[in-house]
Amino acid sequence: MKTFNTKAIAVAAITIIIVAVFAGCQTGPSTVSVPDVVGMLQSAAESAITGAGLTVGTVTEQYSDTVPAGQVISQNPAAGASVAPNSAVALVVSKGPEPVDVPDVVGLTQSAAESAITGAGLTVGTVTEQYSDTVPAGQVISQNPAAGAGVAPNSAVALVVSKGVSLKADIVVLPRSGVAPLDVVFQHADPTREHEVLSWAWDLDNDGTVDSTDPAPRFTYQDPGNFSISLTMETITGDSIHSTVANA
Repeated sequence: MKTFNTKAIAVAAITIIIVAVFAGCQTGPSTVSVPDVVGMLQSAAESAITGAGLTVGTVTEQYSDTVPAGQVISQNPAAGASVAPNSAVALVVSKGPEPVDVPDVVGLTQSAAESAITGAGLTVGTVTEQYSDTVPAGQVISQNPAAGAGVAPNSAVALVVSKGVSLKADIVVLPRSGVAPLDVVFQHADPTREHEVLSWAWDLDNDGTVDSTDPAPRFTYQDPGNFSISLTMETITGDSIHSTVANA
């Protein structure tokens, strides 16, 4: 009958137990809980993922009207899922709202231009009026940003709208030679627009003082020679128009 060395058996058993415990310590946890990174900035989300013993997977960018640019919209696997260590967590990161194409409103009336702008999800910015010899009054001369530009929703589009042809201060001087007596006559470029003028200020000897406020003054120069006449008109639109005529 065989006899067993009980001491050797005990030592072997202890050795197996120690190796098993050591092996268990070396293998680490079998699963890792995925952290919740939705709403975080991309950099913070990636740090949270790697800090949990996982890796950052595919990062996809996507437009969003609700999530600010740079923040995580979604993740896969979802937060709280149990996965193997070093598993990849894919992210979808916001690019912010999708840009809006600015409509072309040059040449439209101001009201039509404003409707097109608001209809595109934008707002009407500063509207400036400007005289134009080519664009009819009430139509848009230019816009900023330009047509076709991609901008954030609710961005402002500034307009420059035509006031039509500028009222001009044309001065006719007779005789042009400057020989005394010299008659001075004011004439509109468009006589039908005389009602647009609020006041006239004539400096008939160009010395810096107003000599007449008559719409069509007649002035006689006593001495022949060179002359310089200036006129300033104030209009009903608040513009100040200046013109000077000289024979020299």
